[in-house]
Amino acid sequence: MTIGDILAVIAAVLATAGAWGALVLMVGLLCPARTERARAAIVERPGRCFAQGLGVAVVLGVLGIIVGQSAAGPLKIIAGALWGSLALMAALGGAAIAQIAGERIGNVGSHMAPFAQRTRAVALFVGAGLTPIVGWFVVTPVAALIGIGAAVSALKAQDRVSEPVAATPVFGEIVR
Repeated sequence: MTIGDILAVIAAVLATAGAWGALVLMVGLLCPARTERARAAIVERPGRCFAQGLGVAVVLGVLGIIVGQSAAGPLKIIAGALWGSLALMAALGGAAIAQIAGERIGNVGSHMAPFAQRTRAVALFVGAGLTPIVGWFVVTPVAALIGIGAAVSALKAQDRVSEPVAATPVFGEIVR
């Protein structure tokens, strides 16, 4: 193994961490109502979120592995969709965890805009997952399972509420 191989692995890990942080931040900004419901689920019932996330991750993960072992192309697409849905649920839950951390950053007396609080919380969240050993094998799996369980709670059909979307003009006020 050469130094180039080692640097390539480090660059890949950092690029993946940056992309994950961007995805978590984007999901939190684009889906504020779902993120708020996931945040409420984590605050109210973290143990239930963990158990629910574990169950969903095992079922979707095993299904994804079984379906992905097939030689047929369409089944591999289905396996990718299963893994992708698992990742999106983890991103929604991660956005909720980052929202909780951002609120707590604001509570310690820092005078920052909410976006700055959330951005720093996402950076701390991703950085904690990059911490050797503890972050890799404890923080990341536990946070992912809690996040998946919270996302499942936020996405349940019975919890859906139709919310009006306010149209915002792109270039200032629209003159009629």
